[in-house]
Amino acid sequence: MERWRRIATLLTLPGLLLFAAGCADEDTEPNGPSDSIRGTSLYGEVTGSLSGVYTVSDSIVVPAGQSLTVQAGTEMFFMPGAKFIVHGEIQAQGTVTNWIHFTSNRSQPDRGDWDGLWLLDADDTSLLEYVRISFAAKYNLIEDTTREYLDDDRAIIPDNIHRGAITVLRCSPTIRRNIIEFGGYDGIQVIGKSEPVIEHNTIVNNAFNGIRIEPDWSVADIDTLDRTVAPSNIFNNLIVENDDAGIRLHESPDLYNVGMIPDLSYNNIWNNASLDYVPPGFRVAADVSRDIHVNPVFVDVEGGDYNLHPCSGVIDRGDPDETDPDGTRADIGALTIAQGPYDLAKQLTADGAFDKLNLEAGEVYRVRCDAWVAEGDVLSIEPGTVLAFEGRYSLRIYGGLQVSGEPGSEVVFTSAFDEPERSDWKQIVLDHASDDSFIEHAIVEYASMENQSSPDPDTLGALSLIASSPVISELTIRECYYVGLYCFDGASPVVDRLTVENVGMHGISCELNSSPTITRTTIHDAGGYGVSMSKSSPTIANMLMYNLGTAGFLVQEFSSPTINYTTVYGRRSEQIGGEEPVTRRIAQGVRAKDRAQPLLMNSIISEYATVGVQSQFSSLPDLRYVFLYSEAGADPVSGNVDSLMVHEQDPRFVNPDEFNFRLSADSPAKDASENGGEVGAYGGDGM
Repeated sequence: MERWRRIATLLTLPGLLLFAAGCADEDTEPNGPSDSIRGTSLYGEVTGSLSGVYTVSDSIVVPAGQSLTVQAGTEMFFMPGAKFIVHGEIQAQGTVTNWIHFTSNRSQPDRGDWDGLWLLDADDTSLLEYVRISFAAKYNLIEDTTREYLDDDRAIIPDNIHRGAITVLRCSPTIRRNIIEFGGYDGIQVIGKSEPVIEHNTIVNNAFNGIRIEPDWSVADIDTLDRTVAPSNIFNNLIVENDDAGIRLHESPDLYNVGMIPDLSYNNIWNNASLDYVPPGFRVAADVSRDIHVNPVFVDVEGGDYNLHPCSGVIDRGDPDETDPDGTRADIGALTIAQGPYDLAKQLTADGAFDKLNLEAGEVYRVRCDAWVAEGDVLSIEPGTVLAFEGRYSLRIYGGLQVSGEPGSEVVFTSAFDEPERSDWKQIVLDHASDDSFIEHAIVEYASMENQSSPDPDTLGALSLIASSPVISELTIRECYYVGLYCFDGASPVVDRLTVENVGMHGISCELNSSPTITRTTIHDAGGYGVSMSKSSPTIANMLMYNLGTAGFLVQEFSSPTINYTTVYGRRSEQIGGEEPVTRRIAQGVRAKDRAQPLLMNSIISEYATVGVQSQFSSLPDLRYVFLYSEAGADPVSGNVDSLMVHEQDPRFVNPDEFNFRLSADSPAKDASENGGEVGAYGGDGM
C-alpha cells in the first residue's frame, strides 16, 4: 500500500471530465472481484478525448482509422487482464508537471497486474509523451512457450506474443519522456518492420528486458528474419535495474547485417541483472560507443521518484546537440534536472543559462553535489558570498580559484544543515591549480570528514592543496573533523594570518615534498598535532599553538623545516561532565624522528608532559635561542640535539589561562632572540 501511495503522490489529479466515444458504466466490473472503481468505468472502443480519472474495467480499443487523445493529468486504472489496444492513432501527451498515468487498479499493485499498451499496426503519428506506465505486461507462460501456426508453411500468429508494457508491432510511433516501471515482462517490445523513435525514457524495475527487439513472427520463411528486424531509433534513455538485459535482440547472427541494427546513442544502461546487450554480438555490431554505464542516482528510487539527484552520472551526458531548459547539454532519461542560478554541482562553467564561474557578492550558493572547475577555467568568488554544502561533497579546483573576501564580508564555505556539525561536507581541493589562485578573507567550517584510514590521502584536509601553491591570507578553518590545512605532493602555498581552531586532528599537515611558507598563524584546540609533516620542509614564522591534544610539531621522514618565532603552550584544562577540571599537557613540543632535521629558532615551548624536544631514529634537531620550560619537571630535550642558547626558564606569559601569550614585562625571553629582541610568536615581525 505504501509503495502505491508514494507513486500516486507524484501525479496530479485532474478534474473528472470525459469526452469519449467509448463505453462508460460506473458499476460495470466484468473482470470479477477487484478493488473499487475509481472515477468512471471504461471499456470497449474509445475515440475522441479522455480527461479525468478512469477505471478500465475491460480491455479498451482504438479502432483503425480512429484517433484518441488522452489529455495531460489523466489517470487510467486497469483491472487485471485488461489491455489498451491501439490500431488507429493515440495522442497521449502529458507535461513535466502534469503526467498521464496508466497503472493497476489494485490497492497493492504488483508487476504484470494488467496486460499493457499494445500499438498494433497503429498510425505512425502516434505519440506517447510524459506517460507513466506502471505494473503492466503480464507474463503468460503458455503464450510465451507455445506458438500456434496458421498453416503448414509455419507462419506464426503475430498477435500471440505481447511482452512489453508497451508493445509496438509493425508501426513507428514516437515514445518520448515516459516512465515505464514495474512491468511483469519487458519494458518496451518492438516487433517486425517497426521504426519507433524511443528517446528520453526511464525504463526501470521491469521483470525482464528494458527493451526487446524481435523479428516479425508472422513471416513464413525464417531465413528472411534479417529483413524484418526493427531499425529503431533509441536515444538518451535510462535503462536500469531491470531483471534481464538492458536491450535484447533476436539471437540470430544474421540480424547483424548492415541496416538491420537499431540506431543507439547516448543511452545509459546500468545494473540490469543480465548483460547490457543480448546477444553480446549486438554490442559489437551496433555503434554503442556513445552509450554510458553509470549509476543514474535517482532522488528516491524506492519511493518511485525518478527525478535525477544532482549527483547523477547522467546529467549533461545526453546528445551534445540537444539542450535542456537550463541551457546545458541534455540529460539522459525522462526527467531533466534544472540547475538554478545558485545551484552548484558537477563541472562549473560560464556556459548555458547561468554563469557558475563568477559567484556574486553576498549570494548564497548551494553545493548540491561534488563540483569542480576544469583546467583553464577560473572560479571567482566575490565578498560576502556563501557556499553551503548540502552533503558530503567537495569543491575541486583543477583550474584557478580566486576568493576575494573583505574584512567583515568574508567568503564562507559551510554546511547547509540547520544544525551543522563537523564533517557535514568534505573539503576544498586545489589539484594542480593555476599559480594565480588565491584565498583572502574566508572561512571554512564543518568540513573534513576523512581519517588516516582513507585510501585517498589528499582528502584529509578541510582545505587540501595538491601540487598547488596559492596565496592564502586571513583564512579561518574551524569545526572540522580531521585536518585543517593539508599540503601534498609539492604544494608550496604562501600562507599568512591563518587560524585553525577546533579540528579533530592536526591543524596543518604537510606530506610528500611540500614546502609551504606559513606566517602569523594560530592553531588551537586541535585533537592531534599542531603541525605534522612527512618528507616536507615548510618555513614557519610567528606561529602560536595552544590547547593541543598530542604535541606541537611532528617532524618525520627526512623533513627539514625552519621554525622561527613560535610559541607552543602545552597545558590545558579539561572538564568532563560535572567533575572538577583536570590539568593535561601535550607530550612534546617537537617530536623529530626518522632522520628529521628541524631548525627551531627564537621560539618558546612551554608546559609539556614528557620532553620539550624529542629526537629519535637518526634525527638531529638544531635548537637556537629557544626557551624550553615545564612546571611538570619534564626534560627539555632527549636524544641527539644541536643547541645554542637554549634556556630552561619560565618565559612568563601575561595570562596563559586567558590565552594571552604575550611576554610579561619581566620575562627573561624579552631580549633573548638572536637579534636581541623577544622570542616566541610575538617576536620578530610579530603576529
